[in-house]
Amino acid sequence: MERSTAKTRALVGARVREERHAQGISLRVLSNMTGVDYKRLCQLENGRANVTLDTLAKVAEGLDVPLVRFFEFDGGSTFEYSQVDGRR
Repeated sequence: MERSTAKTRALVGARVREERHAQGISLRVLSNMTGVDYKRLCQLENGRANVTLDTLAKVAEGLDVPLVRFFEFDGGSTFEYSQVDGRR
């Protein structure tokens, strides 16, 4: 089943929030750690922001988790795309 962009943003945002909560870090602290604006982090976690890979990498680094962690859905599976045409 193919996921919509909005659903993917919501899933990624939920994973970011889950990781942040697991570490007991507030949005303000994560913002200070990463240099990512507080409001942008709020939008990311709520699935309302179409963030760049650079932003996600900063957040992953701040949380000390691999970037791929944000893309682990459905019990740990990740998206698999063809490098040529982007199809699953």
